[in-house]
Order: sequence, then C-alpha cells, then structure tokens
Amino acid sequence: HGSAVSPTKRVWTQSECAPRRTHAIPPALTATHTGTMPRSPMRPAHAVFALSLLTYICPSALSPTAPLTPLTPASARCPLRLKTDATAPARVKPSRAAALRMRGGSSALNDAELYLESVGVPPGLPRLSVTYTSETGTVPVQGGTEEGDFDWSDFWLQRQPEVKWDETLGKCTLLMLDPDAPDRKGDGRGPGLLGPWLHWIVTEAQTRPEKGVTMVEYMGPAPPAGTHRYIFILFQQSDPDAEVAVPSRERRRWNFPEFLQANRGLVPVAMQYYHCAAN
Repeated sequence: HGSAVSPTKRVWTQSECAPRRTHAIPPALTATHTGTMPRSPMRPAHAVFALSLLTYICPSALSPTAPLTPLTPASARCPLRLKTDATAPARVKPSRAAALRMRGGSSALNDAELYLESVGVPPGLPRLSVTYTSETGTVPVQGGTEEGDFDWSDFWLQRQPEVKWDETLGKCTLLMLDPDAPDRKGDGRGPGLLGPWLHWIVTEAQTRPEKGVTMVEYMGPAPPAGTHRYIFILFQQSDPDAEVAVPSRERRRWNFPEFLQANRGLVPVAMQYYHCAAN
C-alpha cells in the first residue's frame, strides 16, 4: 500500500498504520459469555489448543473419513466424564441385616455364630422360637433378617419373651447373653471389654422357661453404644438327674467357657438372636 519517495525513506499509508484485525474465527470457536460481558472472538492460540485437545480426546472427531452423524446426548458424552446419568444403576446401601448376612456366610445366623464358635458352640443349630409382645401384637424374633433388627426405643424388649421348644428334648437350660458389652469388638469373634453380659439363665425347664428354675432373672437389652447381639442358646440336659452348675451369677464379664466346662452334659440344640442398637 505504501510508495517509496526516496531509496532510504518510506511513507506509510493510513491503512498500514491502522490497528491489525484478528484472524476470522469460525462461529463454532467463538467464546460466548453468559454474563454482561460482550462477546469476544477466541484468540488463534486458544483455538489451536482447543483443536489439539479435541483431537487428543476424540481422535476420530477430526478424521476426514469419519461419518458425520448428528450429536445426541449419548454420542456426545465425553469419555472422561463421570457416569451420572439416570441409566446408571443406583447404589443402594444395604440394611444392617443384609450387610451382616453378607459377612462371610450364607447362614442368616452367621453373625451370632461368629462368637459362639469361639467358645465351642457348633454352628448350624436350628432356630429357637422366641417371641416378644409389643403394644400392637406379637413380635417373633428372626435373627439375621429385618425381624431381628431393633433399637433401644423398642421398650417392649424389656419384657420377658415367650420361648418355646419341643417337649421331646426333656429338661433344658436356656441362656441369654450379650457378647458386645459395652461395644462390639473387631469382627465379633471375641467379647467386648465387659462381655459377655449375662441376661438370663433358666435350668431344669421343659418346653418353656416358666416350667424351670430361674437362676438369673431376665434383663432386657440396654446397649450404651453401637449395635449389640443378644443371643439365646438352648442346651439339652443329657443327664436329667445331674444338677446344672452355675459357677458365677455376675452379669458383667460372665465366664461362659467356665460354665460350659462345669456342665459337660449340656448339649446345644437350638439358638436365636437379634440386634439391638443404641439410640
């Protein structure tokens, strides 16, 4: 646009002295502001960076042989984006009973058996019939299910439950204890710091505890923290003439192994349990 007047001097025209215009940017690469700022074109360096990033994430997007398909929400989804769409399966937290059933065994009584096996009581015992009475009706206990999950607000647990067994078993001894006092220890194989806590002992009983000799009165659950297991164990007295020895009636840290050693004629025949959580 300029013309030389002399070999050493050049006169610049107005067009050359005007501010340079930026390169024309396609509308697709123009940055759009949602606020009050006016629209401004994307700088060439930013456009090159954006194209490079798009090529890295989706190499086929800029391929000349790639078919041109309309973008849909599914096909336009970036592979690096987290899957948060409604089609992804929802992650549901299992209930306490379901979680305990998944803890290493198919038996619904597995959580109680963890402790009982540690003191010599074999797993796989039949369920003992235990039923509480609430203000609205009877509540049968089914350990390891939703019917075995309670908390301290279920005040009717302080009432002595109805326990029944077959008369063919003859004389039996019934125990109820809490191995998790004052709180559960580890995976539950061992007792808590004050466990097991003795809740009930009845000996010389036939078909129900009311027909036996109560050695330690029934005490309802009162967990101070966490979720405790309250376990019922029914022993058949293989020698009906032998007297059942109870070395200690102290509830706290009751010596369950010592009781079993002192009464080798007791054969475990049934068990039941439930969970009770602190408020």
